[in-house]
Amino acid sequence: MTKVWLEAGFKSAQVDLERGQLIFHRVRPPQNASLDDDRAENAPQLPHRHPLIGLLKGLIHLEPGTDLTAPADPEWGKHAGID
Repeated sequence: MTKVWLEAGFKSAQVDLERGQLIFHRVRPPQNASLDDDRAENAPQLPHRHPLIGLLKGLIHLEPGTDLTAPADPEWGKHAGID
């Protein structure tokens, strides 16, 4: 958080731990701002997400009471030759 408020041009001026208050003073304009920039252009950019994230959301339906921790084949060891 400190990096963010310093980049925004603020410095902490007063700390009151008992009341949970922190007072800031602007010491300079933000590092990445110019007079012609709009606020939207200075807003932090969200990380790019891969387009396939969430693609299959809602396509799998489980019946109520399905135990996802139960083995799919309780006798898998016998099939694999493990006794």
